[in-house]
Amino acid sequence: MSNNTNDFRELAKKLLDQQNTDHETLVKSRIVPLLLGPYDSASLSKMEEVKAALKEAGFTNCVKLEDIPTEASFAGKLDLKFSHAIHSFRKGGYFTIPLFYFPKEDEKRLGHHAELVEIALNIDLLILLSSGLFYQEEVNLLHHKRMFLHQTSVSCLEEYKKEAIKHVSKFFPILEKKMMSSRQEKNIYSKKQYLSRGDRGEV
Repeated sequence: MSNNTNDFRELAKKLLDQQNTDHETLVKSRIVPLLLGPYDSASLSKMEEVKAALKEAGFTNCVKLEDIPTEASFAGKLDLKFSHAIHSFRKGGYFTIPLFYFPKEDEKRLGHHAELVEIALNIDLLILLSSGLFYQEEVNLLHHKRMFLHQTSVSCLEEYKKEAIKHVSKFFPILEKKMMSSRQEKNIYSKKQYLSRGDRGEV
């Protein structure tokens, strides 16, 4: 009896560990950290490192807006590309988390980001609520600080990486619950359909 109990405990452990691992991987694969920022070489280099850090943390779909290849040319129309991306990801069942980066060197080029913020407001309030604003202390962000719920001052690249991972990870439990509820609803609906067909003698 004792051996059977131990065997079952080991089996249960394996099943739960496997379920948890697969589930965490699945949830993280539905999150799209979308990196946005100025397009000078120094900022892009930092954004690349943040992207690599997020992927290493399991958020494999982390991407910069300009990384997404499209047949249509969005030269000078990145606000439109951002809008299309948000809509497309949402329809595909992905949860997008825009991550805005504002370095102090780029104070004169904030207009582009202001447009993206306005688009986020018009598309879906949840997009703005989930967005992360990362900036260096010296940058002038009066307009943006009024709009963003989540804003973090970063002094160096390592801090930027750490804070970006922390921000994205905060939304994991929310999406996890949402996906589990959706899965349970589908199972209940499928069972009802099956029972309904059975009542009518259908296979």
